[in-house]
Amino acid sequence: MNKLILYGGQGNVRLTDLVRLTKDDDGKNLLKQLESFDSEMYGYFQKVLKGTVPFSDNYASMLSTFLYNAWRTSEVDLNEILYFSSHSAGIFNVLLSSGSVEFGDVLRFIQRRADLVKLHQGDEEMWLVVTQSLSLLENLIQEKKEVIKLAIKTNATTGVAAFSERNKLEIENFLKSQGLLVKFKKLSLRIPYHTAFLDDIAKEYNSLVDELFIKQNNQFRYIYSSKNLENEIKNQLTQNFNWQGVLEQIVDENLEVYDFSPNKFMKKQLKMLSENVKFGN
Repeated sequence: MNKLILYGGQGNVRLTDLVRLTKDDDGKNLLKQLESFDSEMYGYFQKVLKGTVPFSDNYASMLSTFLYNAWRTSEVDLNEILYFSSHSAGIFNVLLSSGSVEFGDVLRFIQRRADLVKLHQGDEEMWLVVTQSLSLLENLIQEKKEVIKLAIKTNATTGVAAFSERNKLEIENFLKSQGLLVKFKKLSLRIPYHTAFLDDIAKEYNSLVDELFIKQNNQFRYIYSSKNLENEIKNQLTQNFNWQGVLEQIVDENLEVYDFSPNKFMKKQLKMLSENVKFGN
């Protein structure tokens, strides 16, 4: 049976997960590599560990996610892996683990990406959505597309939307008037990834991706909407992320899955699709 590494995205790693990293030999070696590459970046990460830089900081969240995923990769022999996939920003670890981009280049990109999103002028945030029908929600909010956009499709009833908290009551009242029951829960991400709200920085972002000079390693296979990693990374900034489609592809491929998310949320979602999925961890 072919094996797949599945990386979690931004917003799932907790401080306790990072503490585990610092106490593990592979984690310590990873941090030495970080310090050797950029001592200031290493110092910033130490502030994250001490809690003086909060996870609500976009760069702290992204850097922590990348380092956590890189650490977890040491649990497997990459020679035994054929497939890679990820939830959202976990794709940057796919670049590294597949040998498509070097460690330092990914780190520098993450830093520049964090600086760029600060230029976004909006105040939209990410919200978990639970409703009777996600497809119906997607259709209805076209009338309110200036204030709310669907960012991630998880399954038929759940997903992630992006909107400003100041518009929450207006959105809820509108959906109620259309007969759709919806519950929103604010997530820790304050950047409206996967939506056209970020069109204002898309041109600069695409330039950053171009400067990564991705050399996709096609000895591996990748499960995303696009089979081209560069295109997938560019699309993920402003286009809806069809996570449900990724999960369905994984089930169809009949793979042994290594879920490296700290809370195993991807394992739970795959099990909801099929009890036959095999997990390696």
